[in-house]
Amino acid sequence: MTGDGDAATDWTAFSRLDLDGSLSQGWTEGLQGNPAAPVDVQVAMLGLSATIHWRLGLPDAVVEAALRSPHLGLRTSLTDMPLDRITTEQWSRLLLDEPEVGARWKLLFGLVESDVPLTDEAFGELAAGQVRVRRLVAAHRGLPATVAADLAADPDAEVRDAVCHSSWRSLDERTRHLLVADPDEEVREEALMQHHRDHP
Repeated sequence: MTGDGDAATDWTAFSRLDLDGSLSQGWTEGLQGNPAAPVDVQVAMLGLSATIHWRLGLPDAVVEAALRSPHLGLRTSLTDMPLDRITTEQWSRLLLDEPEVGARWKLLFGLVESDVPLTDEAFGELAAGQVRVRRLVAAHRGLPATVAADLAADPDAEVRDAVCHSSWRSLDERTRHLLVADPDEEVREEALMQHHRDHP
């Protein structure tokens, strides 16, 4: 059996390999699933396959490296890992710092679909974005009350309709009355449906 000293030497030698081209996919995935691999080796293998982020118990340094990875596919696939493995601040930073417009949209879609909590700052920035971003973020069920109120007054009817559905109970009475009397028929219908759920 290999001793601790020998194992450390083996990992050091392994870390010097050309990890971008020396290993088959099967070897890469097997090694990524080895909890004995040192943190620097796990970080070096990020992006070589899409499986490492499915592992439970990843060291914090590996998660942080994945968030900052230059590999677009790895960044966008992080929504597939256990959502509570990444903090609210990290999710918000990942989303707001994403330079690729398409990737940012994919990340936002996944986070809204799962109602992943974001910081108030992130919600505020998204709520001030382009109309398709506002339409999507308005569907998040964890909106801060102030952001929900702003979106309830959005000039776009689809945004108002979405926030009626997601955040009705966090809206104040005045905002609810305005939505019930909204000039858009679909918004009025959604607002009335939410009203009657509270007042059957």
